[in-house]
Amino acid sequence: MSCGIFGYVGRSKVKLSNIKSLLKELENLKEEVDNSPLGGHGAGYFHLSDGLVVYHNRVGYYENRSPVDVLFELGEFSPDDEVNFFAGHVRRASDEFSKIEDLDELHAQPFIHVGRKYRVIGIHNGFLRNYKELAEKFKIEEYFTDSDVLTRVFLNILEKKDDISESCEELFSSVEGGNTAVFLVERRDNYWLVILHTGKTRGLVIYENTLGEILFCSRRGPLLKHFGNLINNRNFFESVYIPPKEQNLFINWWRIETDPPFRLSEY
Repeated sequence: MSCGIFGYVGRSKVKLSNIKSLLKELENLKEEVDNSPLGGHGAGYFHLSDGLVVYHNRVGYYENRSPVDVLFELGEFSPDDEVNFFAGHVRRASDEFSKIEDLDELHAQPFIHVGRKYRVIGIHNGFLRNYKELAEKFKIEEYFTDSDVLTRVFLNILEKKDDISESCEELFSSVEGGNTAVFLVERRDNYWLVILHTGKTRGLVIYENTLGEILFCSRRGPLLKHFGNLINNRNFFESVYIPPKEQNLFINWWRIETDPPFRLSEY
């Protein structure tokens, strides 16, 4: 699944209009090193409110319409709304899941799964090469895409290990292929942000600062274009840059301090 992702967690609020503009650009972006669009087959988001309520939605493919436009026309946000925590996804289906019946909202992201102790919300780009083997190993009988399997696998590992560090390490060692994944993990009143990269993908860039704020995106250019002022004004620095189609490995997880405004702390 050759998709695009964006996310922000921070003390200062950012305008949803800027996020929409960035997702729209990701949806159609073509670059010399990677000239296939990142979206067009669906779009979705998850958002943690100041009241610690997780809001989420997703839409599938619309002929001659931008899924990002449709997503932001659902009436859940006004143009002037601002957020402290938001992760967005634009979908470009991989060949294995590109039939017209696979382009509906049920195959769009995020995927959300709940266990006895944990809830996991995930967005993913790339292709989980061993998703069938993982589905069999973890007894996952029904799923929509490899991205769905990935989120379910992470939940199963968390439920078994009941430890964020050990669970992230097992997940990282289990996945094959080119994958970028972002998860919001919730256990009672505890929240973590997890970012994973394996193999070759559409790219990943992460900006952080000493205030515990983070910006991440599949592509550097759109991030600098739409959030350059925030990056400069809040003293962000580039902590990770993996260009499109470059082989690389990365995983990190942060505890989310939820006494608004949000900030991240190393686990």
